Amino acid sequence: MKRKPIRVDWDGLEDAFNNLDEDLVYYLDLVTGHVALEGEGEEADDDEFDTDAPPSVAIARADATRLQIRPPDTATKIVWLKQFLDTAAVDGETEAELRRAIETDDPGESIAEVLRENPERREQWFVYRSERIRELIETWLADSGVETVGPAPWRE
Repeated sequence: MKRKPIRVDWDGLEDAFNNLDEDLVYYLDLVTGHVALEGEGEEADDDEFDTDAPPSVAIARADATRLQIRPPDTATKIVWLKQFLDTAAVDGETEAELRRAIETDDPGESIAEVLRENPERREQWFVYRSERIRELIETWLADSGVETVGPAPWRE
């Protein structure tokens, strides 16, 4: 079904894609463009549905008007970090520490620890990761058939 373009909550969408808590599930509302946590505003949404309709119909309508947001997994972030190390001007010692951190049992925490000790590299990494997140958002929207009102703010 072809939908009208929506005015996306770009900040909310970017925050959802940066979500580190796997227990939180975000959705993009395909009607309003609002980004919501699972369960957020469900009582308020009850008025939208025909109260005479069976509950399964109401659930189907809700599912048809929202799209689950899946943040990048650890494996994707590690690929990004390797690409970052291959392209960024990172000093040899910090690069070696980060490459060792990638190979640990808990690479996310190990990488974060190395970056906490290197604020300049940490900032470079966050800029690089932000660019990858934005590319991921644009690809996800296109693959999902979501048309937006106007370009993303980072494209203006």
